[in-house]
Amino acid sequence: MLGDMTIRLATETDIDGLNRLFFEADSLHHGGEPRVFGGQEHWGRSREFLGQILADPNQVILIAVEGENVTGLVHAVSQIRPELGVLNERRVLVVDALIVGEEFQRRGIGTRLAEAVYKWGTARGLSIVELTVWSFNESAIRFYERMGFSVASFRMRRTLVQP
Repeated sequence: MLGDMTIRLATETDIDGLNRLFFEADSLHHGGEPRVFGGQEHWGRSREFLGQILADPNQVILIAVEGENVTGLVHAVSQIRPELGVLNERRVLVVDALIVGEEFQRRGIGTRLAEAVYKWGTARGLSIVELTVWSFNESAIRFYERMGFSVASFRMRRTLVQP
């Protein structure tokens, strides 16, 4: 049940709500990959950083709002990747983050945010959506598979020196 939810562009007045969601996602990522994602002192995003995103016409942060609560967000970037040798030009909507607060999950908010950002990308002539999801985040993987995403490549790693 979605209640009285709206999807809209984020503004500077939403930064505290955005950071509550980034903090939650950063905590999840730190728990899943602590060697990659820093501790609590690094969680959230600075006002300056978020202000730069909000002012950039090639980026968007859309939010789901219920009453006074920012319940979800999607941050995406428009990229035109030029032809490069064997690679064709690609007009790509890169989803950098799609976060729904844990207490609001499984209510259709993520789907609504994804559909809204697809419209934003389509209006800019983008034709492909790409994102990165960490292998430990199984619920996100299942969500993206339900949304029609499939694996395009694998990024693999190996530790050279133990920390």
